[in-house]
Amino acid sequence: MTKRHCQMKHDQKQTLIKILLSFVTLGYCLVMPVVDLNSTHLFHPDWSLHARLHLVWSVTSFTLIGWYCFFLLWFSDISFNIRVNVVTAIGLAINFGFLMSAFTKPLYGGELADEISGVPDLQGGYDANLIFVCFAVCIVFLAIWLQRRKSVG
Repeated sequence: MTKRHCQMKHDQKQTLIKILLSFVTLGYCLVMPVVDLNSTHLFHPDWSLHARLHLVWSVTSFTLIGWYCFFLLWFSDISFNIRVNVVTAIGLAINFGFLMSAFTKPLYGGELADEISGVPDLQGGYDANLIFVCFAVCIVFLAIWLQRRKSVG
């Protein structure tokens, strides 16, 4: 194989990693605001004013952090490995934060779904958030594995 051919493979791998991490970032940067800034969460009449403040704070923070991750992935001239390490650390922190809140819900009386306020489980009793977050964590680990793997050539 020529050096140019190996470089193309390396570039393809980097592009795939950026696409995978962009998908994960979309989850907390764009999907979360759509899902949470509506009548089932932020504008739900039973939510306290203070809980609304915390929701807007977390959604805004995750969105801003997500836009920074997009910048790092696609536009920054910092070393690719450093950019990927930062974005994967952020993605894992945000998604593991959700998993920790899900697993510790008995300690604070939380629930993944709420039939009364309009956030039901999926068919079969599965929670959409939990499924998406577990999938996102797997994608982040796939990106880490690809990053660590030697390029062809």
